[in-house]
Amino acid sequence: MTRNRSYCNEYGRFLMGRTIWTYFPTYIARADLDEEPYFEEIQQELKQAIEKETLEYNDGWGKTHKLSDPTFGNRLFSRLKKFPSIVKNEIIQYMLGIGEGLGTPVDEAGKERLVTHMNITASWVTKLDNNDFAHTHNHLPSHFSGVYYYQYPSNNETGKFTINTPVSGHWGLPLHGWVPSYTIDNIRTGTLLLFPSYLEHGVRRYQGDEPRISVSFNARMKDAFEHCESITE
Repeated sequence: MTRNRSYCNEYGRFLMGRTIWTYFPTYIARADLDEEPYFEEIQQELKQAIEKETLEYNDGWGKTHKLSDPTFGNRLFSRLKKFPSIVKNEIIQYMLGIGEGLGTPVDEAGKERLVTHMNITASWVTKLDNNDFAHTHNHLPSHFSGVYYYQYPSNNETGKFTINTPVSGHWGLPLHGWVPSYTIDNIRTGTLLLFPSYLEHGVRRYQGDEPRISVSFNARMKDAFEHCESITE
């Protein structure tokens, strides 16, 4: 939540002593793992796993993009060792950052619960060949989702990740400069994005000779009374 203590009146003058509040923010995190010392290791681990996957179009969706698992199970991460633990740690850091941003830092007991109750429930590979795209969708009922760009051809500005406002009323607001949909720029091989699963997102049409390959996943926090079995622990 943020606030600005001034705004303009009907004549365009800037008035002081007024308050504007921002409620219900949506937090999106980015980590460029190609800058980390373990980058080559996780790339090699993913390479070996992806080579074992069969990537096909989903018959019910038409020629949009290829998936390794149309059932969205967790087969991919079950074959990996290092990468799932890195993803889980990044999700935990993301949630801690949200707490800080909201002014409600997570205490030590809460941090421990994040470690023990965070469960990655689905993981799959997405491949976009020339002219492929992804319809706008969300990942409910999961809590948090993410995408890691295993292969993002350099100097290619197509196939961008797009997000839409989660507030339906935003689309009709007559506000100057208001944009209810954004694209995430400067994505590269090694970029990891995290976002709440309710966030509507998609991929613009990709154009290129070299495929665009990413690894997506869903996660959720187990209830305090649920038994948690996470492959990342």
